[in-house]
Order: sequence, then structure tokens, then C-alpha cells
Amino acid sequence: ITNLGSANELPVNEKFEVREIHIFATPDIEVNDVYELFEEAMLEFKLNNNRKLIVPAIFCAGKAKAYGIMEDLADGASDSFVSPAGGPFVLDIPLIIPGGVKFEVIFRTGATAAANGDSIVIALRGKLTRS
Repeated sequence: ITNLGSANELPVNEKFEVREIHIFATPDIEVNDVYELFEEAMLEFKLNNNRKLIVPAIFCAGKAKAYGIMEDLADGASDSFVSPAGGPFVLDIPLIIPGGVKFEVIFRTGATAAANGDSIVIALRGKLTRS
């Protein structure tokens, strides 16, 4: 799932400089799985099917925040949300994504996997240029 108009490709008149990579788990992932998931995972960035970056995902993980949330007042069940300390991953030299060139951001897990329907969000922050 992406917020781009076309998955894995920018329009030809755009260029994006990736300066930071942020990864965080959505609240639907079990708290006990979050750290294990990040600890074992790798983040890979490919441009035109060539690897440009591979890094342990924990380096890109957002700062730790934990929230206790009451889920159902009637039975007292509770839920929590947590993200491990780590990132964002700041690049000294930005990764340049030129328009019209395919790119991929891949999150590879180890033995721990999130349940079906759970989400990991990978945010690329930087500078967009249109010509």
C-alpha cells in the first residue's frame, strides 16, 4: 500500500531525495511482537532493481512510546501500543529517486511475523522536486 499515485514509481517530472527513513508499527500488532519484529527485520531499498541500501530495521524504528488503552470498559480488557527506540535513520548522502524509475522499499522479517492484517508503516522523508 502506498500514498503515491502509481505504486513504486514517481511521475517523470518529479524527483525525491530520501533523507530520513522512519518505520513504526500500527497499534494492531501485539506489543510483545513489536520489538522482536524490528530486532530481526531488515529494510532494503532498491532503485531500478539494484540494491542501494540494506540496514537493520531497528535503526529506522521510531522512538519508544507506550500507551495503555482501555479497550472494553465492561470486561476491563486493555490494549497497548508501543514502538521501539531507534530511528529515524538519517542518511548523510540522500538516496535520489528519479521520476519514471522503479523503486522498492522491502521490509524483510525474521522468524517473528505480524499477524495477518497487521501493518508496518515505512515513511520516507525528504525533498520532492517537480520540474
